Amino acid sequence: MLKLDHLNPVSYYQFFLTILVSLLALINPIAAEEQALYFNIEGSLTEATVDRFIKELHTSDPQKSNLIIRINSSGGSLKDTLKLAREIYTARRNNGLRVIIFIDGTSVGPSAILPFLSDEFYIASFATWGDIPLGNEQSVPSNILRSQVQSLIPAGDKSSILRTLAGAMVEPESGQKERKVIGQGEILALGIAKEISTANELLTRYSLDKKDTEAPQGYSVSTNLDAKLVKAIRIDPEKKGRIGYLEIIDHSSMISESTWLYVKSALAFFKKNKPDFLILKLDTPGGEVFAAQKIASALQEFDTQEGIPVVAYIDNWAISAGALIAYSCRFIYTTKDGSMGAAEPVTIGEGGKMESASEKVNSALRSEFANRARFFDRNPDIAEAMVDKDIILVERDGRVLKLANEEEIKKGGLNPDTVISPKGKLLTLNAEQMVEYAVADRMLLPEKTGTITEEEKASGKWPFEKMLLSHAPFFNQLKGAEVDAYRMDIKTRFFVLLASPVVSSLLMLGLIIGFYMEMSTPGFGIPGTLALTCLFLMILSNLSLEIASWLEVIFVVGGILMIALEVATLHSGGLLGMIGALFALIGLVGIMVPGLESVDYEFDTGTLNAAGEAVVFRLMWLMGTMVVAVVMMALLGRYLTPKLAAMTRLVLTGSEQEAAKGYVAGLSSDELPLVGESGVASTTLRPSGKVEVNGKLFDALSEGSYIEKGEEIVVSRLDGSSVIVIKREEV
Repeated sequence: MLKLDHLNPVSYYQFFLTILVSLLALINPIAAEEQALYFNIEGSLTEATVDRFIKELHTSDPQKSNLIIRINSSGGSLKDTLKLAREIYTARRNNGLRVIIFIDGTSVGPSAILPFLSDEFYIASFATWGDIPLGNEQSVPSNILRSQVQSLIPAGDKSSILRTLAGAMVEPESGQKERKVIGQGEILALGIAKEISTANELLTRYSLDKKDTEAPQGYSVSTNLDAKLVKAIRIDPEKKGRIGYLEIIDHSSMISESTWLYVKSALAFFKKNKPDFLILKLDTPGGEVFAAQKIASALQEFDTQEGIPVVAYIDNWAISAGALIAYSCRFIYTTKDGSMGAAEPVTIGEGGKMESASEKVNSALRSEFANRARFFDRNPDIAEAMVDKDIILVERDGRVLKLANEEEIKKGGLNPDTVISPKGKLLTLNAEQMVEYAVADRMLLPEKTGTITEEEKASGKWPFEKMLLSHAPFFNQLKGAEVDAYRMDIKTRFFVLLASPVVSSLLMLGLIIGFYMEMSTPGFGIPGTLALTCLFLMILSNLSLEIASWLEVIFVVGGILMIALEVATLHSGGLLGMIGALFALIGLVGIMVPGLESVDYEFDTGTLNAAGEAVVFRLMWLMGTMVVAVVMMALLGRYLTPKLAAMTRLVLTGSEQEAAKGYVAGLSSDELPLVGESGVASTTLRPSGKVEVNGKLFDALSEGSYIEKGEEIVVSRLDGSSVIVIKREEV
């Protein structure tokens, strides 16, 4: 029997310490388990994510002898994933690190490399695994990639099977068209996976905290997204955050040139007053393609050139042109009732009926959507399916595939295809689908937020906490940040109103009619003032909004000066006036129809691009204005102009109209020439001027065409004290 009093002090304490550890192990067996390092891979494996994992691997507690990797990923960088795999392989070889892999859904693309490192392999129900080069087909040669993946496989009774699988996942087997992707059944049949498990079972088995793997309710969380947010949005804890805000929201109106001018002005404002990031709230049914293209390009340029990331916040609708704008944003967040898609371009056909646009327009827009999606690492096939209803999309083995025809759809077997976009229907995604297919980054569930007061809306400033986005992970750390909403000032609103098709057409009409009436009556008065005012407003609004260039203004002003010089001198026989009219017309068309330089016409198919469709729309307004102007000028020339000429006006008077020199004015009807009497035009009548009848000079108006100086005339009628004449040849 061991007596404690015979032990020395050191042995005494060692004895009690051993007893204490044994008791703790009996009470809590989990505490005796080896500690584990945990990697949660969701979404895309990018350089930032890989670097973070490698840093954790190098700085982790040496007592953590297990590395657990939970995978649910279908994309990423192949080279960066290989770098991570090599680091894990080195740690396993040098430090005895044990690698446990758990495929919790999908391991397709570069992440499919990691299961080949496993010492223990678990899968969730309906797991899929394979197609290693997905999205990186040209980055690493197949023979090199196959060799690198096979070199990661640990020795064991399954190593031969794993080497064969690695080769088939890198490049298709003989007689196969696609790289190998296997599901739950085949994984278990090959004996590769130890068992089907769940995340909770894994946590319990390796004494992990549950919070390390669970995503907040209502959100789709990926370490990749968190890393991208941290990299893109730099937060200074010493400063009060400032968040830019603009919105495109209205179910009743459409995206138009006015919307583009609003966004353009807003981005110019935020370039001068730089926020930490910019929120674009979208709730729109779509609109003009050309305007949306310009908005999308401006947002993308603002993000990349100014270094200010744009976060699209879809509050219900991002339909048609709205989807294109959303795709141009670095991050997309959506409310639970959000939807995005249905972007087929249409034109107005016969009888005002909406018709599908030409294949050229459809193809160009399809490419535009794909490029916008690809720019921020989103699936371009999904974007194209929003534009083209003939595209068939299915989900097969965790991947989104574009099929050539309906016969390629896998309808039977263990894992049939899930049809995402059937033939004949445009793709529209709801909020959950947007997150599932990585179009949107997160879905926001309804939560109680503070109400933005009318005073705050009027000032354009309110606390960020009053927006639903502030409750999302990462954004919830922006305590005290302030939203700075762009508010278009009265001056800009006025200019945007003037630049709208309706108002600019009315200004054009006022310019033409005012100029015609001014040329039809002597002196300078109200019509000339009206014409100059309309011209001034057209030029001012277009230059202020940078719609027109100075070249168009020079053409207009130069043309008007040429016409005025022709009227004043009459030296060119009308040539100078015709050139001036041509110059003025070219300038006015350039001002009225912006975007001419972007028009592309395909002669083989007889189709226009989206810019061409927009230009045709503005040309229709211009031609309609011209038709109305011609009709009004005809009516004015017939009924109103002769009466206006007889009214008292602001005219230049002087010795040239003295009675001693033969001029007669203000005569009674008895002193006027008789109807039918002949004479000669003393000046050019355009249509007013001077005529000589029976040796006396009279103020006269031509009825119809201009009458040149020296031509014979006949008095056709008298209108009060006004003498109305026509050419003798017209009698």
